[in-house]
Amino acid sequence: MKKIIFLLVLALVAIIAFFINGEEVHESTAANVDKPTTLEVNGQTANFISFKNGYLRNKGRKEWVEEGKDLKMRFMFKEEKRDKSSIYLFNKSLNIRLRIDVSGKKIMQQKGNEPERVLYKIEEALITPKGQQVKKVVYAYNEKASGSFANVPGTTVWLEDNPDTQKKGKPKQLEETKRDEWSVYLKDENENKIQIDLYQKKVRIGPKGKIYEIIKGS
Repeated sequence: MKKIIFLLVLALVAIIAFFINGEEVHESTAANVDKPTTLEVNGQTANFISFKNGYLRNKGRKEWVEEGKDLKMRFMFKEEKRDKSSIYLFNKSLNIRLRIDVSGKKIMQQKGNEPERVLYKIEEALITPKGQQVKKVVYAYNEKASGSFANVPGTTVWLEDNPDTQKKGKPKQLEETKRDEWSVYLKDENENKIQIDLYQKKVRIGPKGKIYEIIKGS
C-alpha cells in the first residue's frame, strides 16, 4: 500500500512539474516573439541620412539620391562600399566622392584628388526597415509636399495623411491585410489595394493606380 501511495505521489509531482515547465516555456517564447529586434544604426545598416538642407537616401540597388527639403533631386550617387562607421558614394560625372560618416555624424566630400572636407553635419541616420518591421513611411506626394502611412500601435489599422486628407480634416483609415519580407499590404473602405514596397521604395495604389516614391521608413 505504501508503495502505491509513493508511486502516486511521484506521478502527481511529475504532472505538476510538466505544467509548470510548459507555462515557463510558453511565456518565454511569447516574450521572445513580442520583443522588438533593434539594429544598431551604423555604416553597415543606415539607408536614410538627414542634414540641415536635405536628405541622402538609398533607393535600392546601390543607388543613392541627394534631395533638398523640397524633395527635388540634386545629385545621384553610386554606393561603392560600406564599413562599420561609413558609407562610400561616388558620382562619376562630377568626379565627387562622399563619405557618410555615420559614427562621426558628418558627410565628407572629396573632389578628384583634393583632400576631404566636411560638407554637411548629419542630423539623423535611419535604417530603412523591411516589410515585417515597418510602422511608418513618408512618401513624396508631389514636388512640394509629402504624405505618410502610419500604423496605429497594437492594431492592423493604418492612417494615411497627405494634403488631400488634411483638406478633409482627418486622415484616411486603412486596414492591413498582410505582410511579407519587403512589403505591407493595405486596403481602404472601397477595397482599393495599396502596397508599401520597401524594396522598390514605392507606394502603389491598385494595379494601375498612382505610384509614389518612399522617402523614408521607420
